[in-house]
Amino acid sequence: MKKAFGEGSAGGHSTSAGAQIALGVFSGIKDRQTLLKLVDEAVVKKFLKAVGVEEVDE
Repeated sequence: MKKAFGEGSAGGHSTSAGAQIALGVFSGIKDRQTLLKLVDEAVVKKFLKAVGVEEVDE
């Protein structure tokens, strides 16, 4: 997570974990559905890149 996002916090155990990522530029979005869609797309893209997986277009 640090490789993909730099700042933030994470922790957990072998069977469960969690992380917090600062929303930065997304923090001004008021519509929850739009926010979730944008954040999901951005997080998945950055995470896959950090672990060396190319994103597959559907």
